[in-house]
Amino acid sequence: MITRRRLLATTGAMIASAAVVSACGGSTSNSPGTTSSGSTSASGAPAASDINANGVLNLEQIPAFEHLDPQRVYVNTSSSFSRLMFRPLMGWKENPADGTYELVPDLASAAPTSPDGGKTWTFKIRTGMKFSDGTPITAADVKYGVERSMDPAITNGAQYAKLYLAGADKYTGPSKGPLASIVVADASTITFKLKQVVGSWPQLCTLYTFVPVPRAKDTGAAYDNMPVTNASYKIQSYNTKSKIVLIKDPNWSKATDQLRSQNVTSVICTMGLDEARVDNDLFSDTNGGTNAMFSDDPSAADISKVNTPAIKSRTLFGSTIFVYYLAVQQNQPALKNEKVRQAILYARNPKATIQVSGGPLLLESVQSFAPKSLKGFENVADTYPDLGPEGNPEKAKQLLSEAGVTNLKITYAHSNTPKQTQGAQALVAAMARAGITLIPQPIDKDAFYTTVSTLKNKYDLVFGGWGYDIPDGSTIFPPIFQGGANLYDGTSNLSQLDDPAINKLIDQGLKAPTAEAALPFWQQCNTEIVKRALVIPTFQAKVAQVYGTKVKGAYISPVLGTMDVTNAYISPT
Repeated sequence: MITRRRLLATTGAMIASAAVVSACGGSTSNSPGTTSSGSTSASGAPAASDINANGVLNLEQIPAFEHLDPQRVYVNTSSSFSRLMFRPLMGWKENPADGTYELVPDLASAAPTSPDGGKTWTFKIRTGMKFSDGTPITAADVKYGVERSMDPAITNGAQYAKLYLAGADKYTGPSKGPLASIVVADASTITFKLKQVVGSWPQLCTLYTFVPVPRAKDTGAAYDNMPVTNASYKIQSYNTKSKIVLIKDPNWSKATDQLRSQNVTSVICTMGLDEARVDNDLFSDTNGGTNAMFSDDPSAADISKVNTPAIKSRTLFGSTIFVYYLAVQQNQPALKNEKVRQAILYARNPKATIQVSGGPLLLESVQSFAPKSLKGFENVADTYPDLGPEGNPEKAKQLLSEAGVTNLKITYAHSNTPKQTQGAQALVAAMARAGITLIPQPIDKDAFYTTVSTLKNKYDLVFGGWGYDIPDGSTIFPPIFQGGANLYDGTSNLSQLDDPAINKLIDQGLKAPTAEAALPFWQQCNTEIVKRALVIPTFQAKVAQVYGTKVKGAYISPVLGTMDVTNAYISPT
């Protein structure tokens, strides 16, 4: 399974022309099996008799968490785990039954207000909130948390505060003084003054950038090792390489929290395990049925086992937020021709690629850059209904003939991992059916994105993939399709697209006063790019996570695309 919120890193330089990232609700697509491990709701409401009062939830995963310092949390699995520990200003209320979600206040007491159409936002913080050490939480703690996210030593976190807050572009953290564009009027009121209209600011405030941090307890980069929490569970012990143990926080109150519960006595996450160990533990239902496969799918050798009735009944199936695509660089004249680009789209054999990439449980063919869980993109009509599961090489030949192109040769840049190499071989065979010669250009996986994001590279096709930061088209289309100032060495625009019509749609979406008002622009942007085959969407990643027989209330988060255990519980029998 993919565990990064985004497959590519982007920087503030990307948005000199205001490439935003924002969000709103949606619903998940249908999938085999189940998306929830038993009775639950967004707020967690199993009957008391269904809960083992002394239950311990045991999570297993292969990688360790990269970060648990809230301002550095930026990976979907650590974001999911952090829901147990941290409350940002806003949150997502998810309904596992139908995969819908809505934006709601979390640490904030109500939705924020804006007197000027989205350039200034004021939040009120709930009264009586406390950190896990018993210290009262104030607006000043939220201000400090946001300010420290801009400290160069606090790396790898989301940078939208630095991007949009007035005067933040050169700000380097609270050690250099306060940021004037974050105003604390009193203990419960905080105002953010932005340099432009950002209609998605409330959605951005679901990110962990907007978690309060007590200044007196901040240990800089070492805060990663033992952060002060403010949600339903606190850290009892943490070895950053092998295990973290959470226990109930007595300072948390259900009366103030519509998103969380304390259904288990503790949560233990064991990390750094090999995939064979995780597979064996979950398939054999060890540890009394209280384990769950938290961040990983079964290995390629074992994935087929989830189709057996005994395992399928305790496997969560769903879609991730990640979409793969072929970025088309128009370096050679032929690729400037729309029919040639469409021919490449038709020549593909999606079924063959899926078969060598983990099978239909982990990948599905798509014709959209937005995941199906995103509002407004749940049922995107196929732009190419005659594509077929194995492509349409005859249509590809027809389009090449109409374009007057013969003996087309194109290079294809991909990572040299075994799975991507197999995918490249499948693409070579598919293209050959239409008379297209595809020349794979494998790149060391550690240097891949650095190489293909360099403007002077001369690849024709580039493998790409993306997952939003918050569920909204503005976290998808501006970063990977906007031209102008978004074209620089290190860009996320791997096709180097700089199309006036697409740029105009993106600019209109970014200037919309709300996420809802921006949606039509993102939908049109998606349609135009796919129709003209400027970039070719290929697959959406899926997930299959196994849990123990006594684990209930876990589900695939429609916002994060991975397992959520915020309201999970252990059944008595």
